Amino acid sequence: MIYSAKAEELGLIKIGFSKDPESRAYTLNQIIPNKIELLKSIKGTLEIEKAIHFKFQHLRKKGEWFHLTEELKTLKIHKRESYDDVIQRLIDFNKNNKK
Repeated sequence: MIYSAKAEELGLIKIGFSKDPESRAYTLNQIIPNKIELLKSIKGTLEIEKAIHFKFQHLRKKGEWFHLTEELKTLKIHKRESYDDVIQRLIDFNKNNKK
């Protein structure tokens, strides 16, 4: 599953892949001193996770952590949106950005 988790105090969002996002969020809360909130998880593949990372590479802080900006919020992975909506948004993005 693809998940998003927010570190509000840091202004960052993590976009990752895990079989058990709730367990992953728990682990993150054990190793990171700031509170981590699991925002959303959707069915998806590693390839889709990588496409999301690529789309927002200019916002990457480090690894799977990204600056939480209005632009990143357009993906709406952390809001109520269906898996199909997220996939369609990525397809549209890739079509519009092919050279």
